[in-house]
Amino acid sequence: SLSPILTFLFGFCGAMLATCVKRRPMLMSVFNLAAAGVLLAAGAVDLLSDGRELLKSLEENVNGYPLSQLIAFSSLLLMLVTNAALKHHTAKRSAPVAESARVSPERDGGHVLSVGSGAIQASDCATEALVAQQLASGSLTSAVVLTIGLGFHSFIAGLALGAQTNLSHVLKILGAILAHKALAAMALSSSLVRAGVSKPVFFTVITLFSLSTPVGITVGTGVQTLTKEVAWEGVCLCLAAGTFFYIAIADIIPE
Repeated sequence: SLSPILTFLFGFCGAMLATCVKRRPMLMSVFNLAAAGVLLAAGAVDLLSDGRELLKSLEENVNGYPLSQLIAFSSLLLMLVTNAALKHHTAKRSAPVAESARVSPERDGGHVLSVGSGAIQASDCATEALVAQQLASGSLTSAVVLTIGLGFHSFIAGLALGAQTNLSHVLKILGAILAHKALAAMALSSSLVRAGVSKPVFFTVITLFSLSTPVGITVGTGVQTLTKEVAWEGVCLCLAAGTFFYIAIADIIPE
């Protein structure tokens, strides 16, 4: 019953703490690597193996086909494709910045700002303002990408947590979620600050992100209560394992 409250508090407080450690990149790197280790260990050693045990009867019905690995890989692949599509959209939105920000000096001390195939005369201040505006737009798109990716992962993790009826499974998943929830919120907070969003937008996004895991917990618990299927627990465990692998390998470790 405390899981939704804890996950929300870790997410929201992590975002608020971002300003305290943003000038200590080494400390953030240590925390990130520790969180990545927790996610990989929880996904490979606990979640995937436990999910396979719960899905054993289903796998026997399909001649031993590894459904647990398939579900985990599908979850990882879905995260990968979604993130790649969002990044591609971001690149397309940010590409005009390089073209429109080309500046060449003129005799009168102004600049020529290229826009498409034409050119307009602009002062130093106007040029810098336009470039800053377009860069901020790219940062905002990046923040949206990060929000969607982290929010989806947090929801799936909450879904797996809410579907569990075994206390040991609950503690394992909850520990893995709390280990990186605050760090994910810090990354999201920093991205929103770089994008220059207003305070109402900032707090709205952080609140929605913090609520993604509690909402997942609620949905997972509701479905488990209605179905009372052991297979549902196994599917959620494997889904969470796949998202843990992706977040650790593709997001946290490279940073």
